[in-house]
Amino acid sequence: MIRSVRASPTFLTALFGTGMMLGCSGLLTADIRPDSIGLEPDPVLEKKGRDALQAAFDAHGGAEALLSRKTATFQMTDTWVGMGTLFNPWPDDAQRVTMSTVIHTFDSEALLHNGPEAGVTWGITSGRTWRRINGVKTMGQDPDIQFILPTSQYFLELPQRLTEAGIVQFVGEEEVRGVRYDVVFATWTTLAANPDYDQYRVYINQQTGRIDKVWYTVRELGGLFTGICHLDNHQETDGYWVPFTLSVTAAIDDDPDDYIHRMELSYFNFDPS
Repeated sequence: MIRSVRASPTFLTALFGTGMMLGCSGLLTADIRPDSIGLEPDPVLEKKGRDALQAAFDAHGGAEALLSRKTATFQMTDTWVGMGTLFNPWPDDAQRVTMSTVIHTFDSEALLHNGPEAGVTWGITSGRTWRRINGVKTMGQDPDIQFILPTSQYFLELPQRLTEAGIVQFVGEEEVRGVRYDVVFATWTTLAANPDYDQYRVYINQQTGRIDKVWYTVRELGGLFTGICHLDNHQETDGYWVPFTLSVTAAIDDDPDDYIHRMELSYFNFDPS
């Protein structure tokens, strides 16, 4: 991953840091690189892995469905339970928001519908955060806004963003809860675990071709932690398949309903008028 969180895939792993303590590897730097993958990239596995990630992006709708759009708007409830509440950046543990994003950037804004800041809009533009209260916009770097808005956007663009990984290796096939997956390992800079760049294992459903699960590290929480995000309830919007339910657990074979953190979308639209 890129080290600077302002333009980085680490936004994704930061967002799903809720379950990481349960997935802690016990090492100074968690390492989810499978034993079958060495410390030097294999060109054959790289091509196969990149082809698999590109095919997954295409199965989600591809560049025409996503990158041809300028903006997206979606409404979601972001729920944090148990240990997850310790990591929740929102004012409410079941925060309802309407978000508007600029595709393939980290510029976005979110209107909060409930909790202590109901009616307030959080925003980020070119890395700078702001709040709008009663029509008055105030700039000021806020770590909660810097953390949650770009990560939420990044995750919903995940199939495309993962094609930009610096290092990719095909892992093989794996069955989880009765479903067969092609598994791809993705990271940045080195295959060896390092404290600056996250690692991902991407689970691509062999039947649908879409990404169902992602196992990842969270270097921003000190390097120890890992977690699983289950991408369910895919719905098609103007050619792009969006997971409307995103649940975080500690293990790949966990029931997604035993979540620590869950984002549930009620709608998703491109280029709203």
